[in-house]
Amino acid sequence: MKVFALIVAFTVLTLLELPGLLKKRQWAEIAVYSMLLMIGFVLSLLLTVGIEVPNPDKAIQSVIRSSTRMLHLQ
Repeated sequence: MKVFALIVAFTVLTLLELPGLLKKRQWAEIAVYSMLLMIGFVLSLLLTVGIEVPNPDKAIQSVIRSSTRMLHLQ
């Protein structure tokens, strides 16, 4: 039931946003919107069915540390 509700919610979001973007022919925005919507749907679906999604905090910190070292900001 939760998975069905999730599908309905994301379908409603798509039906509300996509027609306006298509009407204005905003192709780049459609691509970004679709990509973010798919990422959000997959993550939500994984959480809904009980699969633990790893926290990206450590990976983000590692990228920031590496970047600051490369730019000699640290």
